[in-house]
Amino acid sequence: MYTCEAKGDFATTFVTDGVRTLWGYEPEDFLRDSQFWTNRLHPEDAPRVLEQLPHVLESTKHSYDYRFRTKSGEYRWTHDEVRLVRSAAGNPLEIAGYCFDITEQKLAETALRESEARQKVIFNSTSDLQALYRVEPGNNFVTEAVNRAMAENFRTRMGREASDFIGKDLRYLLAETGLSQEQVEFRISLYRQAVEERTTIRFDAPPTPVRDAFEVSAAPVLDQEGNCTHILWNGRNVSKRIRAEAERRESEERYALVTEAIHEGIFDWNLVTGAYYLSPRYKEILGYRDDELPSDLEAFFGRIHPDDSARIAEAVDLYHRDSTRDRFLDELRLKHRDGTYRWVVSRGRIVRNDQGEPVRFVGAIGDMTDRMESAAKLAANEKRLRDILNSLLGFVGLFTPDGKLIDCNDTALEDAGLKSEEVLGKLFWETPGWSYEPQEQVRVKEMMMRAAQGEVVRFETRVRDRDQRDMIADFTFRPLRDHSGAVHHIIGHSVDITARKQAEAELIHAKESAELASRTKSEFLANMSHEIRTPMNGVIGLTEVLLDTNLDSEQREYLTLVKSSAQSLLVIINDILDVSKIEAGKLRLETRDVNLRDLAFDILRALKVAADAKGLSLSCDIDSGVPAVIRGDPERLRQILINLIGNAIKFTSQGQVSLAIERSTGSQDELHFSVRDTGIGIPADKQAMIFEAFTQVDGSYTRRFGGTGLGLAIASRLVRMMNGRIWVDSKPGQGSTFHFTASLGLAIGPAGL
Repeated sequence: MYTCEAKGDFATTFVTDGVRTLWGYEPEDFLRDSQFWTNRLHPEDAPRVLEQLPHVLESTKHSYDYRFRTKSGEYRWTHDEVRLVRSAAGNPLEIAGYCFDITEQKLAETALRESEARQKVIFNSTSDLQALYRVEPGNNFVTEAVNRAMAENFRTRMGREASDFIGKDLRYLLAETGLSQEQVEFRISLYRQAVEERTTIRFDAPPTPVRDAFEVSAAPVLDQEGNCTHILWNGRNVSKRIRAEAERRESEERYALVTEAIHEGIFDWNLVTGAYYLSPRYKEILGYRDDELPSDLEAFFGRIHPDDSARIAEAVDLYHRDSTRDRFLDELRLKHRDGTYRWVVSRGRIVRNDQGEPVRFVGAIGDMTDRMESAAKLAANEKRLRDILNSLLGFVGLFTPDGKLIDCNDTALEDAGLKSEEVLGKLFWETPGWSYEPQEQVRVKEMMMRAAQGEVVRFETRVRDRDQRDMIADFTFRPLRDHSGAVHHIIGHSVDITARKQAEAELIHAKESAELASRTKSEFLANMSHEIRTPMNGVIGLTEVLLDTNLDSEQREYLTLVKSSAQSLLVIINDILDVSKIEAGKLRLETRDVNLRDLAFDILRALKVAADAKGLSLSCDIDSGVPAVIRGDPERLRQILINLIGNAIKFTSQGQVSLAIERSTGSQDELHFSVRDTGIGIPADKQAMIFEAFTQVDGSYTRRFGGTGLGLAIASRLVRMMNGRIWVDSKPGQGSTFHFTASLGLAIGPAGL
């Protein structure tokens, strides 16, 4: 089960642990990557599924089948049922859905289509005449299909086409073959008997002027409910039959079996002569060609699994002793050519003589290994699902549409301290969890009834546990529909969110307290700007006055250190106060005309001493398309550039530092600044954090290069105030390029042209 956003790319917001069993992934895989589910759709299914998914926003519900790549790399067929959850105002909130594996169903459908195709090939490849008659009300019959042999018989013996009879009453076809009206009605009565008794009718049809004599069987075709929908008519030409009566009987018995199981392997054991017959299909089931496996006692009985042989021998002995048994049906294992054992179903007839003694066993085997393995796998899957269900910490239950609990996980019962008989078969809202609160009972009932009408409902409710303590539960009721779309069951799921609700409340309180403290701190520091800067400027000013007096060399050295330290401290104080003013919302940008080129070259001149001291080349390139005069805050722009260029000089030991200015491609009023150096570079995993306050790539850099770690944070926030953005391109050891954009208007008047 899962939920996802009802907008955009439908990002997953919640996934149950069922994805481990279904596909082998963890729920976090889907939450971490919004494209995780999309990227694992089968390439042939992805366009169709992604095209259909937005339809749920219009139709409220949707379902689709697709193949999904599991963690092991195989593709499994999956069926998704999704529902749109709306708010009370009718706005989409989220999409809720569940999915389950339908690979076995798809394989069964494929096998069915292949079986139907094989049957069609057999239908048209046999030399017997075959026809399919549809049963109409009143047990009348309409010709629906004929095989090639019968169509050819129509052309050669009657000069007619098969299309002359398709869709017409069977009486017309019988009359055209030369039967009288009385004979026609007699045949119809036989076919009606086959329909009513659900049994195959066999009879001999004598020759007429337009057809030969036939040995006829009319077998009823039943649907899944046991209703007879068609009659399969089979006619074998016996006009040239020259065999003796014994041979004819053998042929009839073998033919009767073929018509019942034409796709199976046939065997015939003659107890009188000791002869065995194994059909090519029989040998094929065991992995052999017809000429590779002899038709003898060893091939017939010697390949039975040791655990089954005693039971089969006992059954054969019983058929000898009990003359009332004329059919057999058993399941056993036969040894395959590759050494494994295949499960087969063996069924057929026992032919007895006039004294009731068995003289032949005629039957067929059908390979059922896949079905047995599928059944075992299904049982294992059901147990695994039950184990998973019982291991869930929340509540999972299955309900009837009227709200009675049919089944639920054992964990939920244990946590509630209840026995299954206290809740199963009872209306859910009348179970002990809500008996203390009539209003909640009414609310739960209302939610259940909405689900019974086809709506997916999710709500929070208070439930009382076995210790009579209230807990908050997050409940979801989802309708389950049959193939016609009718709701046949409701599935419910809930989790205890009491601790989460308490944590959320505590978190909100802590967040509000932290925000209040931060605002108070920022406002205090912002208001202290003048009080802190004034004495520091006084210290620096008095130090400069003293330096202008007659001092000896030692005094001058000490005062010079005092002035340098005070100026460094003032820079730190200014950075801290700037950050505080920005956080407090008290920093405002000025707007006035600025000669950009003069500003840039003034900055470079001011920093040239530091660059020259390290032997670095310092350059500036301003694109010709950049206006000479712009409108903005020159001091804050200067502050950004000094921070970036100063950092570049600080972290570059050799090479060059350059400034480039050009117009941005996205806007006429936006300029793009870039500061490039050949310094130490920044690792990729550290590049995002350098724009945070008090942060440097490595703590050792503070000791080596100095600084507070506030420069880039201030620059980043000033850039945002200028409606721009800042970023860095860098590789360790290969230097860095800091970029930022800023919306700076053109100056008014001729100077800005």
